[in-house]
Amino acid sequence: MGTILDQYGRPYGERFARAVNRDTSRGLVFNRRDESIRKLIPACDRRALSALSRKVVFNTGPARACITQKSQLVVGESFLPKYHGPDAAAGIDATDWLESVWFSEFDFIGARRWRPFWETISKAIDRDGEAFLIKTIRPGDNRHALTPIPCYRVRSENSTVVNSGEYDGARVDDGIGYDSYGRVIFYRIYSTDQDFEDVPAERVIHIYDQDFTEQRRGYPAFAASLSDILQGLQSKELEILRQILVSNILLLNKGTRAPQATDAGFEGVVNSSTGQEMTREQVAPGIWYLSGDAEVDSVQQKTPGDIWESFQDRLWREAVIGAGWAYSLVWKSPGQGTAERAEVVRARLSVRNRFRTLSEAAIQAITWGLADPRAPRVDSMRWSVTRPARLTVDDGREERADLEKVKTGAMSEEEFQANRGKSLREHMTERARALQTAEEVAESMSTPERPIRPEELLVRSDAPDFEKAEAVEIENE
Repeated sequence: MGTILDQYGRPYGERFARAVNRDTSRGLVFNRRDESIRKLIPACDRRALSALSRKVVFNTGPARACITQKSQLVVGESFLPKYHGPDAAAGIDATDWLESVWFSEFDFIGARRWRPFWETISKAIDRDGEAFLIKTIRPGDNRHALTPIPCYRVRSENSTVVNSGEYDGARVDDGIGYDSYGRVIFYRIYSTDQDFEDVPAERVIHIYDQDFTEQRRGYPAFAASLSDILQGLQSKELEILRQILVSNILLLNKGTRAPQATDAGFEGVVNSSTGQEMTREQVAPGIWYLSGDAEVDSVQQKTPGDIWESFQDRLWREAVIGAGWAYSLVWKSPGQGTAERAEVVRARLSVRNRFRTLSEAAIQAITWGLADPRAPRVDSMRWSVTRPARLTVDDGREERADLEKVKTGAMSEEEFQANRGKSLREHMTERARALQTAEEVAESMSTPERPIRPEELLVRSDAPDFEKAEAVEIENE
C-alpha cells in the first residue's frame, strides 16, 4: 500500500488533494477559495491519486469487483460495429471486414482481442482515471492499429512553454499541450524516464469521465474515498494481528505459584496489547501462566464484532457508491424486491453512461480501422456499436413489457433486440439460418408415409417474431 506524501515525505494532511483539509480539533475544513479543479488538484496530486488507486484496487476485493463487474456489463457480447450509412451493401462488406480481419489484429502489441480490450479500457477509466490510445501505422505494411498507453506515461514535470519546433509557443500542462486558445494540440508521451514524444491530438484517443468543464485529465473513481479505504485496510490489518496473537493463547493458568522465567522449559514474555509480564511454557506454548487466583480460563476472542464490521461496511458503501456503482452487487444484497430493483437501476444508469463514453472511443477506433488501405470503401462514416444486454432484476417481466411495446409500436424490434445484446441483423440472420436448417432437416428426414414440413420444426413460424419469443417465454415458465 502507499499514501500521498508532501514534499518532505510526510503523509499528506489533505483529503481529495486541496479540496478539503483534515483538522484534529475541527474535523474537515473546506477550502473556501473557488478555483479551477486543475488548481485544486494539480498535476502532482492527480498522479499520486492515480498511483495510489492502482495499488488500492489491486489489493482490495470490493474495489476490484466493482470495476470488473461494470466493465463486464458494459461490454458483454456487444461492441460490434453497426453501419447507418445510405449504402447498405458497402456497410455489410465493411462490417464483415472489421469483424473477420481487423478485430483480430487491431492491437499493435497483438495481445488482446476486441471485446476484452474494451473491458480493459473500462477498468483503466475507473482504476487510473483515464486511458489513452494512439492511432498507429504498422511499419512495413501500413496496416492501421491501436497502441494503448498507460496514463502515467502521459505527463510533464511542470507547466512550461515550448520554445522551438512544430509546437513553438504552446503551453504544456500535466502532459497535454495547448495552443493560445486553450485547445489541445498534442500529448507528451514518455517512452523512458527521460525520452518523450509530442504526439498530435488527432492521433490520440483520450478516454475519461468528465465532471468539470475545465477538466482535461481523468480522476480515479475511488479518488474521494482513498483515505477512508486505506484507514479501513489498516484497521483490518490490526484486527488480523490481534487474531494471530490471541490464537497463540489457548489457556490462562492462574495458579497460586506461577512458574518463573528461570525455570526449565519456560520463558518470560510481555503481552503486546496490555504490557503485562507473563510466563509461557516452551513445550506447550499455548498455555500462559499468571499469578493470582487458582483457576484456569479459556481465552475467547470478542473482536472484531458487529460494530467493527458495520463500520467497515459503511466505509465500503460510501466508496462503492461514490464510484458510481451499486453496493449490493459487490457486497451485501438488501434482500428486498423494491430495494433490489433500485440498486439494479443505479447500476444500469452507470453502465449506460460508461457505454456512451466507450462507444464514442470505439467509433473513433473503427473509423481508424476503415482508413486501412485494405478496408472496403464506404461513402459515409455513420457508425455505432451494438449495446450490451440490459441489466435487469426480473428478465421475464421486463421482456414481456418490452414485447407489449413492440406490439403497440412504442418500441422498434431493433431496440428490443438491442436490449437483449443483439443487433437486428444478427437476429434476422439467426432466424434465416434456423429456417434453412429446418428445411434441410425436414427434407432429409421425411418419408412418403410421414412427410415433415419445415414449419413443424419451428416455434409458431406463422407468428410475428415477438409473438414467437413470447410463446417461448410462456412455455419456459
